[in-house]
Amino acid sequence: MLDKSTSCSLVGPLVRRGYRVAVMDYNLCPDVTLEKLMKEFSGFISWIFDYAELTNVLEVTFAGHSAGAHLLAQILHSQEAMSPQRSKKVWALVFMCGIYDLRELYNLESVNPKNILSLNQQSAGTLSPMLWEYTDVAIWSSTKMYVVAAEHDSTTFIEQSRRFAELLKKNGFRASFKVFSKYDHFDIIEETANDESEVSKFLRNIRMD
Repeated sequence: MLDKSTSCSLVGPLVRRGYRVAVMDYNLCPDVTLEKLMKEFSGFISWIFDYAELTNVLEVTFAGHSAGAHLLAQILHSQEAMSPQRSKKVWALVFMCGIYDLRELYNLESVNPKNILSLNQQSAGTLSPMLWEYTDVAIWSSTKMYVVAAEHDSTTFIEQSRRFAELLKKNGFRASFKVFSKYDHFDIIEETANDESEVSKFLRNIRMD
């Protein structure tokens, strides 16, 4: 659901402080399969790095919420989109309220109505970041990774975030896990539009962490 025009809540507070922000738009399922959508995201990653090189950007931070966090996990797994030179530019990765094991959710009508993601048990496993092998850990040695959950999200979402953070740390990434109190799955991203909200301050302070 939705598109970039309704997913720009975090732009204002960051732009007002001198950051450049790009928000990805992508095709929606079932017009495309989830696998095709993930390939679109790899193309977006490449576009960002091409733009960074063209405009002499020295540092990049990526953040993804919900399905966006699932897509963002590809940056650690896709050898096509990444290289040691590119990863050195990535200051931080922020995974917010993401889905990391599709096997637990793909057959739930509330998450995947009428199977619009075109998944089965096998493809749900193949496309789950919790099951991927992460072989290029060394190129991410300077990148901080934040896996974030919302207190009032579902238990499944919170536990998936916790387990994903543990998986990243186990593999050697500089990852941490944080639960934001009072927020739920939706207002944690909506509140990024508020300069003084806890989550907005968190995103701005990553640079100083």
